[in-house]
Amino acid sequence: MHPALNKNLYLVKEHVKIFKAANSFDVFDPETSGLLLECRE
Repeated sequence: MHPALNKNLYLVKEHVKIFKAANSFDVFDPETSGLLLECRE
């Protein structure tokens, strides 16, 4: 399993665009404010 998935709490930020053709999210660790994952479609 990926080490980023061993946490219990995440902060998810969605990239909002006017013409939404794809989804885009960043997943952060709220304890350290560090970026854990980038999700792009």
